[in-house]
Formats: sequence, structure tokens, C-alpha cells
Amino acid sequence: MNFGPLVVFPAGQDALAASEVFSSDTGKTYWVSTESPRANATQPDVVGSGAELVQSQWFRKLEPGATLRLVVTATNLETIDSGGAPTKEECPWLTSQGGFFACRRVHSATASFDARAFWLEGQKDVLHTGGFAELNGWKGVWDMGDVYPAADATAPFWSPTSFNLERDLDLDGGKHGRMRLRAPITIDVPLSEVKVGDRFEVFVIAKVHATNRRNRIDGVDSYVSAFFRDPAVDDGLGFDFAGLEPVEPAGVAPHDSPAAPAPPCTTGADAAAGTLHFSKIVVAGFARNVTTTGLGMVRLLP
Repeated sequence: MNFGPLVVFPAGQDALAASEVFSSDTGKTYWVSTESPRANATQPDVVGSGAELVQSQWFRKLEPGATLRLVVTATNLETIDSGGAPTKEECPWLTSQGGFFACRRVHSATASFDARAFWLEGQKDVLHTGGFAELNGWKGVWDMGDVYPAADATAPFWSPTSFNLERDLDLDGGKHGRMRLRAPITIDVPLSEVKVGDRFEVFVIAKVHATNRRNRIDGVDSYVSAFFRDPAVDDGLGFDFAGLEPVEPAGVAPHDSPAAPAPPCTTGADAAAGTLHFSKIVVAGFARNVTTTGLGMVRLLP
């Protein structure tokens, strides 16, 4: 999906902003990428984009020593900006005390990954892993934002030390920033509990988002992208297995089940329960004239 021409962009990439979602015929190689459109954040323009892949694959265990390994080959978050500190128009939540923290997401590139392996006959997850990563800021102050693994992960994924942050890639005063995964991440799915003949599902969600609120006036322009792959190579996420066979989807995994509705509150307010007090109010930001667009794909394999 294309969003129109770009004025500035990294060397080796074309001049069209786009979101892409790819999954091979077998699902063994897949990736997502997105670039923010060129727009004016003070107008009702699209200033962000995203791409999401949801992929479900089922397997049967054939051998006691069967293995399955997930691989995250590359993650690349990239920004270019020729302006300075954001203006009130670009950052409407800017206050005298806000500074960088309030406006850090004027440019924002994010990537998130979540993977689960659900054993059908055992009715439980044997793996949950994933994480979120962000690059934000503006010229001269590019910063590694939130980087964390999934809260209830059963296997490690990434941390801030997993990434290399380059704040001045072109040595031109910090116009070009980039944050890249230092090395591929491999995740071995633990299959020792799964009995030979049993089935399990590997369920993956990969997402990227790019937001650019910089006004394109007076010669100032900027660029934001998020790639769950190397931008120069069509290889980002994948898996390898042995001692397994792909099978048709079977059963309903927990992530497919609708959430139970909350029970009705029949007692009303209880004055004896006391009150909850907050010591202060901290506003991280407001959304105004922020519209995003994107691309999604859901695959059930084989």
C-alpha cells in the first residue's frame, strides 16, 4: 500500500512511502514494514501508518526429539529530520515544563512481536514470548524509547541492550537516527511435554507503526519508518523445524475465545469502601489531528 511521494528518505530506498506485509507460501518467512506519509500535522492529514501480520500455523509432533525454532533476523527503526525542537503546532501538548518528554513522539517508530505455542491436547501454552521497541525524538535528540519484553513471557526476547542506537548516522548534526537489532533473536519452542502424535499451534503477531507530526514548511522535512526486517533484504522473521509435520487447524486456542463479559454491578457505590487519591496529574500527551492508516494480513496455514 503506497501513501505518496517522500522528499527525504534513506539511501537505497525508493521515494514512495509504503506499508508492506509479506508471508511466503509456507509461512516460513514473513515480515512487515511501514513508512509514515508526508503530511502536515496541523491539518487533518494522515500523519502515521502501520502494518500488521497475524499468522497461525498448526503442527503434529512425529518424533520424540522434534524441534521448532523461531527467528527474528532484523528489526530496523529509522528517522530523518531537518528541523529543530517541535513547535506548539507540531506538539500541541507542549508546556513550559513539558520539554522533550512531552514531545518525544513527534517522530515515533515502533515494532512489536508476540508469539505463543499452544498444545492442543494438553490445553496450555508451552511458549509465550515477544516484546515492544521504540525510537523517538527529533534532530539531535534521537532517543531509545520504551523497549521491553512481554510481561508474562516464558522465554526471553529482547531488552534495551539488544539494540544499537545511532543518533547521528550521517555525521551532520543528528539529522539521521537509526535503531537496529544487534543480532538475530532465536527462540526454541519447548516441545518436551508435547506427546508424539499431539498437535500444537504457533500463533504470531508482528506489528510496526510510524508516526511523523513534523510540519513540512520552510524547507523542513522528515522521515519515519519501522521495518521488521533489514530494509535492504527481504528477510525478517521465520522458523525452522524438524520431526514435525504441518497440519490443518484444529480446535480453538485460548486467543481465539471471546472474552467473558464483566459481571453486572448490583450493589452500587459503597461509601464505606473509602476513596482513592492521586498525588498529582501527569499528562504524557494528547491526540489532535492524528490520523493513521495501515495494512493488515491474517493467515491460517497450511
